[in-house]
Amino acid sequence: MRERNRPFGVTAIAFLQVVISVVALYRWWLSDPLDASVTEREVYLSTAAAALAVIGLIVAVGLLAILRWAWPLALFLLSVQLAVGLWAYYHNHPTYDTMFLSAVSIFYLNSRDVRETYGFVRARESIPVE
Repeated sequence: MRERNRPFGVTAIAFLQVVISVVALYRWWLSDPLDASVTEREVYLSTAAAALAVIGLIVAVGLLAILRWAWPLALFLLSVQLAVGLWAYYHNHPTYDTMFLSAVSIFYLNSRDVRETYGFVRARESIPVE
């Protein structure tokens, strides 16, 4: 069996996911759901963001360990982040950085080399050069 090397871009995506997750969990930890100025909707959104942050940490570990399940879960998580970014854009609270990084990460994770690393495409056979 061929040894699988993790592409640098996957490491970068995992690192970004850890940073995003830690920041989201920190914000959730600092939020006070009993504050009178906080709406019920904001509490739900904050809790959902914290749950996605935990999933993000799990995805980052899976990507770094080159676990097969991490690739589709990472695509799902990045798609959710992109959808939330588009929703925020529609409601006049654009998060251009999140939308950009999510879109670029989705395209990169769908590249042949990354899919091959996680076992979703057969490895290229070497063609002898004459």
